[in-house]
Amino acid sequence: MSHDDTAHSGQKTGSANADAVVRFNASKDYMKVGIARYVPPKGEGSPLSVDLMAEQLAKAGIRVPLDVNAARTVIEKLQAGEDVTKIVVARGVPPVAGTNGRLMCFGDERFPVFPGMAFGTLMPAIPAQGGMRIDGKPVSPPPELLSCDLQIGDHGNCSMQEQGGQLVAEVYGTVMVTGCVVQVLPLITVASDRLRITATLYHRDCLGIPVTLERLRELLDTMGVVAPLNEKPVRDALLRAAETGGPVHDVEIARGVMPRHGTDGCLELLFDTMEMAGKVGADGTIDYKDRGSLPVVTEGEAVALLYPPTAGDAGRDVFGESVAPHPGRPVPCVLCPKSIVEDEDGVTLRAALDGFVQHAKGRLSVENMYVVRGDVSMETGNVDLQRGALLVRGNVLSGFSVNCPENVTVQGVVEAAFLHTGGDLLAGGLVLQDQGHVIVEGNLKAGFISEGSVDVRGNIQVTKSIDNSDVTCGGLVALGGSGRIVGGTVRSKGGVRVGQLGNELGVRTHVIIELDMKALEDMEEEVRTRRAAIKRINETLGTGSDEDILNQVRQENYKAVEKLLVIREEAQRSIESGKEKLAELKKVTKERLANVSVQVSGVVYPGTVVTFEDRSFEVSSPVSQCEFRMASSKRVVELRSLGKVIAASEEEE
Repeated sequence: MSHDDTAHSGQKTGSANADAVVRFNASKDYMKVGIARYVPPKGEGSPLSVDLMAEQLAKAGIRVPLDVNAARTVIEKLQAGEDVTKIVVARGVPPVAGTNGRLMCFGDERFPVFPGMAFGTLMPAIPAQGGMRIDGKPVSPPPELLSCDLQIGDHGNCSMQEQGGQLVAEVYGTVMVTGCVVQVLPLITVASDRLRITATLYHRDCLGIPVTLERLRELLDTMGVVAPLNEKPVRDALLRAAETGGPVHDVEIARGVMPRHGTDGCLELLFDTMEMAGKVGADGTIDYKDRGSLPVVTEGEAVALLYPPTAGDAGRDVFGESVAPHPGRPVPCVLCPKSIVEDEDGVTLRAALDGFVQHAKGRLSVENMYVVRGDVSMETGNVDLQRGALLVRGNVLSGFSVNCPENVTVQGVVEAAFLHTGGDLLAGGLVLQDQGHVIVEGNLKAGFISEGSVDVRGNIQVTKSIDNSDVTCGGLVALGGSGRIVGGTVRSKGGVRVGQLGNELGVRTHVIIELDMKALEDMEEEVRTRRAAIKRINETLGTGSDEDILNQVRQENYKAVEKLLVIREEAQRSIESGKEKLAELKKVTKERLANVSVQVSGVVYPGTVVTFEDRSFEVSSPVSQCEFRMASSKRVVELRSLGKVIAASEEEE
């Protein structure tokens, strides 16, 4: 309380006789009065009493009555000499809180109401009452003490009857009062697609009337629902609610007819695929690399079925309205017009040419070239083609095999793998690691060959190097200007063109020129055989004419001798024909000897051996810009530089 003096008695305190005087103070809100000071009586002045204190309180302008009990306590404590400054002797009148309006429900609010059901009335609010300060001024009640009448919410789902003022439910739900708002919270939900209705079910309503299947059917009717009531789940839910006395939530009470959505189009490939898991051997083991041969189709063969999407069938929601289905989407497939044709049925797709069926990135085609888009690896297995060409965009990894009847292109490298092609091979390089083997029926073009076995029927063109490899070539082996052959053996029937042969370390490097003398040797052997046959016949029959010999033969030996004479004549004719062929073969061999050579544009190093058929020349010192040839007349290997013979192998004895 503040200590401002509020009032005192009207007597002069300086007179000889003076009544007791009390000075009062008020709290800041002017709702309490306390004792500020006390002056005892003088002379014959009146002592402090309840009446005197009340009189002095009124004179101080206090308009509320004195608290008699508090006043007596003050007098007692003053007589005892105790402190009285904390005793409140008068109080203002505080405001009185109002009471909000309330719902007088006709039943149990824990249970639901149905549409059209009167469930209660609204009782009016009791307004708040103002108070009064100790000086008589009024005190308005604060906002938190004000009351309000109940109102039906904006979406209260109920209404008030004009006569009687009863509240009537508009939906199936539970009654809820929040603040000054009364509403019915729905216990039934229609799905956003309007295909199903769910509800929270109780065994009884607010008024105690049982909830039955018939009442729920009537409820659906009032909502305009044409779908039938789901009797079994509803009946089960009502039984559970009766057993527990509580609600059963999310009960599907009605369902529409779901639309049957359209199916997407699809592409069904008809050709056989490789065995993706691998082939099972006789012993039960699986070769995961062997997937079988890649499939090939012929012109006119059905390769795929392209099914169009379907539109689907419409459904019907719980209110009887049609629900459109989602139409299927067409399969994203582009047909190559040059290799795929569509049948009259609009579904079957046929090959317009022979080849491989390729289906990648939404495009279907038949190609003469099979494409491996990455490495030949465990993902693809071995590649075995029965026809067509092959393109490998990655590498042929170690341990795998490739077999192709036509040209093969490997954009990466061939590692320690087996590769056979019936056509040409174009590769970034061959890194065979002493384990791989490459067979090329046509020509080979590669960046390099390293540590492997390579057999090529045609020509070989290498950009960089052939290192420590066993190479056999039916044509010309040609390397670029700075290309080198170091280590290993290179056999060629068409000659060798190389920048560097061997190296400074003297690595053993062998180049063999195979002149293919077999035809000449075979013909010489045939002539020798015929001559030996004639000699044996002449030793038996003599060298006379056929007529003379037959005239001297006995009758029983005539046919046998006649047969020998025919053989002798055929052998003589064969010898004459062989002589002509031998002359032609010797001429061809001489021309080949003049054209086939080993040319080194850079340096040939010691450790290099050059062989023509059975004659060899071993390089003992470095030589630049040189050529190795076979001198047919001497049967020696000559080393030439700047057009001159600077060394030769030993002559044949």
